[in-house]
Amino acid sequence: TDELFVHQTNYFYHNHQSLKIVIEDSDRLSHRITNRILKILLQVGRQNMRLGMQGSLTKKLRKFNLLRNCFRHCQPPEVNSMGKVPDTMVNMEAWMVAGFNKAHWLDTGQLVDAGPLGPQGRMGWFLPTSIMESLWSSGKHVLDHWRALQTTRLTRVFSLWSDPELQKLQPGYRRRAYKNSKCHGARRKCATLFASYNGIDTGILQSQIESLNLYVDIVWLGDQLSSYVQQKAEAGKAVMFFNWHPNVLTATGLFTRINFPETHAQHKDAPVDCDFPVNQLTKVLWGPLKSGAPEAYHIISKMSFTDLEYDQLLALASYSSHHSYSHAAHVALKSSHFAMKHETASIRRKLAPTLEEVACKWVQDNPKRWGSWLPQSLKEKPKIYLGGLFPLTGTDWAEMGLVKAAELALEMVNRDPDTLPSYRLEMIVNDTKCERDTAMGQFIAIQRRQPPIAGILGPGCSDAAERIASLSQHFHLLMVSYGAQRRDMSDRNKYPYFFSTGPPAYRYKHVYPDLFEKLDWHLVGLVTQSYPQLPEYHLPLMDLLYKDYLTSGDSFPALAFRHKVLNTTGIPDVTKTLQEFKEQRVRVIIADVSSHVARQIMCEAFKQKMTGYEGYIWFLPSWYPLHWQDVDYYNSEPSLQEVANSPHFVQESVPCTTNQMERATQGHFVLAQTIYAAPESKVVGGITVKDFQKLYSQRFEESLFASFVYDAIWVFANALDGVLRKNKAALETFGTETNARALQNAISNISFNGVSGWIQFQEGTTNRALDLTIQQIFTNETRLVGQYKSVLDANHPLLQLDMEKIHWLSHIGAISSEINTGEKECFIESIKDFLGVSCTVASIIIITLAFLVIVIVAIALIFTLKYRSRLKATHERMKELGLLSEEYSHLLAVDDWEISLDNIVLNRELGEGAFGEIH
Repeated sequence: TDELFVHQTNYFYHNHQSLKIVIEDSDRLSHRITNRILKILLQVGRQNMRLGMQGSLTKKLRKFNLLRNCFRHCQPPEVNSMGKVPDTMVNMEAWMVAGFNKAHWLDTGQLVDAGPLGPQGRMGWFLPTSIMESLWSSGKHVLDHWRALQTTRLTRVFSLWSDPELQKLQPGYRRRAYKNSKCHGARRKCATLFASYNGIDTGILQSQIESLNLYVDIVWLGDQLSSYVQQKAEAGKAVMFFNWHPNVLTATGLFTRINFPETHAQHKDAPVDCDFPVNQLTKVLWGPLKSGAPEAYHIISKMSFTDLEYDQLLALASYSSHHSYSHAAHVALKSSHFAMKHETASIRRKLAPTLEEVACKWVQDNPKRWGSWLPQSLKEKPKIYLGGLFPLTGTDWAEMGLVKAAELALEMVNRDPDTLPSYRLEMIVNDTKCERDTAMGQFIAIQRRQPPIAGILGPGCSDAAERIASLSQHFHLLMVSYGAQRRDMSDRNKYPYFFSTGPPAYRYKHVYPDLFEKLDWHLVGLVTQSYPQLPEYHLPLMDLLYKDYLTSGDSFPALAFRHKVLNTTGIPDVTKTLQEFKEQRVRVIIADVSSHVARQIMCEAFKQKMTGYEGYIWFLPSWYPLHWQDVDYYNSEPSLQEVANSPHFVQESVPCTTNQMERATQGHFVLAQTIYAAPESKVVGGITVKDFQKLYSQRFEESLFASFVYDAIWVFANALDGVLRKNKAALETFGTETNARALQNAISNISFNGVSGWIQFQEGTTNRALDLTIQQIFTNETRLVGQYKSVLDANHPLLQLDMEKIHWLSHIGAISSEINTGEKECFIESIKDFLGVSCTVASIIIITLAFLVIVIVAIALIFTLKYRSRLKATHERMKELGLLSEEYSHLLAVDDWEISLDNIVLNRELGEGAFGEIH
């Protein structure tokens, strides 16, 4: 077909092809004017397009019949036509009868209903209003009713069978005409109905005449219908014709439609004995156009006219077009559903400039009208959506700050002129509560939404992430998590569409043995919860520790471990667990449990004096929410708002205060991902890490996973940017295997400097190489005491530990002999616990005290012996002097004149003599 208009700017991309938007044209003048107005507006929208014409009148079966006319037997789209590019992509004036079922087409996604154009269309029989009024005035004859055509006295008025001008206009018209048998031999008895082409009505006109017993013949005039009818009407002749409204003839108001019996459901599609149904002029287009050319779709969906505006357009066009049509009647309304596209090249070339001028004049005269049809982005960018899965509420993990980090990243992406410059990236936030079933429900809801999402951000909880990752490959949706750490999720073959910006927790199994060897610790306790919360790296860690035990030799003494699994069906019995650890002399304890279980454990540790102050060393997870030790809050009754946000919220009864919990957790260690790169390093978004921390702190208090969320958004942004630059049609194919593979490949090869460090996924895995940090946590301070490098550096060992930064709350932590296995139960355990010191120190204290007691007793004994020796010597001397003989014994007795003190009463003081007071 010939191309009338080609505007060389932007193209519509589909299946890696650049396509022009082909608008379906017809011979209806209203349709053609509408198309040319649309063409002008699409040029404003920078779309490459042309008007599509079909010259053959007999080519009724098209490759893609979604946009063609169908009247009696509309067939659903052929299976082998799905995905093929149709001849035309847009029909602005498809006639659809009320109640027409478009589901067969819409369900395929290959056809989109863009809404009504505004006016209603209807086929019918028309006659001059002046003739009708004249006969009514003269004889009260009703001509605008079908029963008038059953009376030969009235039908004779409209008989033009023998009109000489007909022979000049259409030689041989009598041979091609439909001749009613009722008028055989007397054609003047029958009214002459003029139509454009035989077949335009698919035989319905003939059926109406025969079913209703009308005295009517049919003469087809082709392209001359309009000129012939106007000529007769201007001459005051009674002329009857078959046409449709709206068109240039009926828009003049000079013709009246003949009323037929009311349309009924049985013959709605083929009104053989009733009136033609009212049709809505509907805009339909090829499905992929909606997402592939969103600007064009927006204009088409908003474009509409009132009946008055339509009539004005037709009147304006009639002055310059001389009312000429190309195959006007034949193509115009082959049915009441979809408009065909037929016109000869010669007539098209003749009318195109004139209709272009009409459309241009209307656009110039009505800027406010069509201005409201333009999209906000010609005006606005098309949007790409991500589905965000976050633990906003819940008992195990709840962090609103993750969403704030994602919003900050989206702002930076949409502000960046080099990343997705022609699109706007947005996110739909969903709360998973860190629960598998809730997360799965949110995922199913997300993947069903329209427009489709480009990928899944999250979830952060490993249990939920594993199930969704297994399912997402069937929906061809890419996932980028910011916290899921399960080991087998790093298997690219098992989870081809899953990636994570945080390192997997299984790497911890390599950190702990190196750390224990560095600190010369040989006895370790592990506390976990029962499945599914059991951290999977524990078993490999124990295997590794056992292997070290077998191969240790003299370089690394045997490393023993004690593993306790808590039952999480209720409140776990942590008392017994800690008592067993204490009896077994386990001082280094790794507790990988949820935060509510950790509160129970650390409270019991406080009660049993198993905290850092007593020489116990705790390793806790890094993903706990801020202020997780605030048992005063968790023990309080939840508010109505908290219950609404988290129906599963359970009021706890931890038998400790917040102050006691803070004391119990002082100085504990965590193994964590490297949260931030160097503060001054430049990262995606054109900011530094320090800038990010400042911007984020203005929105929310710090979150340990904020940097990973920020970088995950940028992973999607950079991958989408690369895919869409190669194939703009990818925007319409989210959820397809082809698009998913393209995004997977883009993410696999991505590399940029993120807030959390260098973002690059390791070959064959879903994880990135990222350093781990060893941190010591205090109430008002977090100390970075070590680092575990992701890549072995010949100049630096994998584990780098700064012993000077470690602050031991008890001296025991610095003494490996107090930590290691093989130590017997202290024989003065109660004294040691009372004094809060080690067994060795307690022993020293006891020995010292015993020595002091011995010294004191010895000194007292010496003094006693010396006193007794002197007393004995005095006795011997007195004995020598004879003072102890019986004859002198009376000298030592009390004299008769001496009075006992008990018999003396002191009355008053008389004075003071040489020997003291006198009473």
